[in-house]
Amino acid sequence: PAGMHLPIMVAEVLDCLRGHETFLPAAVLAYTGMRRGEVCALRRASLDLDCCEINVRGTVQRLVRVLSVGATKTANSARAIKITAELADALRAHLLEQDRVAATLEMTPAPDWFVFVAPKGRWTPTQPRDPSALREAIRWRLRGTRFAAFNPHDFRHAHATALLRAGINPKAVAARLGNTVEVLMATYAHLLTGDAEQQYFADGMTEALTASLAQIRSLKVISRTSAAQYADPKQSLREIAEELGVDAIVEGSVARSGGRVRISAQLIQAKSDTH
Repeated sequence: PAGMHLPIMVAEVLDCLRGHETFLPAAVLAYTGMRRGEVCALRRASLDLDCCEINVRGTVQRLVRVLSVGATKTANSARAIKITAELADALRAHLLEQDRVAATLEMTPAPDWFVFVAPKGRWTPTQPRDPSALREAIRWRLRGTRFAAFNPHDFRHAHATALLRAGINPKAVAARLGNTVEVLMATYAHLLTGDAEQQYFADGMTEALTASLAQIRSLKVISRTSAAQYADPKQSLREIAEELGVDAIVEGSVARSGGRVRISAQLIQAKSDTH
C-alpha cells in the first residue's frame, strides 16, 4: 500500500532469500500480511493479477499426516487483498514458469492448481505446500546469517506495524490482516499514541458491544455504521431515536491510560430520557 515501508530488517531478510525458492512466498507474506497457511492455500483462481488482487478463501491444515485446505481461520479472514504491481508481476512470472514445467510433463494448467508447491520430489501442483515445511525452508536458507533466529510469522507483524506507522486506519489494517479491530488493538495498541489511540480503542469497544448485543434475538440493534453519525450529536436523544427507529439508546465512554481502562455505559429510554 502507498506510504508503507517495511522495516529494514524485513527487507534484509528478503534480500537473503532472493534467488531461493522461498523468496516469492516470503515476499507475499511480507507484502500482504497473510498467514503461512493462507499463502500455501492460494490457487491460481485466487489471483486476479490484472487488478493486483489476491483473494483469500482458505488455509492449509494438517490432519494427522494429510494436508487439506479448510475454511479460513475466522469469517473475517476471507478477504481480498490489494498488492503492488511489482508483486503481481513476480507472481505472473512464477505462473509462467509453472506453465513451462507443466508443458515438459505434458500437463495442462488448471485454475485449481496451487500457486506454491513443494520444491522436492514429484511436482504435484494439485497438492498444497506444507506451511510448516515452508517455515523450515525459510529458516534453513537463513542459517549462518544474522537472521538465523528469524520467525517467518514476523513478516505478518512487520506488515501490520508498517501500515499503522504509515497512518493507515486500524480498521482497514484489521480487514487486510483478516482480524477484528479488537484483536488488532490488543496486539498493536502500543503503536498508537494520544487521541488517536483513544479513538481507535473506543471504536473497537463500540464495535464489540454492538456485535454482542446483536446476538440477543429479542433486540433490534442498529449497526455501528448507522449509529456512528451521531457520535457528536446536535439532536436530542429522542430525536436520534426517532430517526433510527429505536426505543432506547446505549451511550457511554471509554478511557484508557497506560494499562488501565475505564468503561462507562448506560441504557437510556428515549421517550422519557431516563436511565
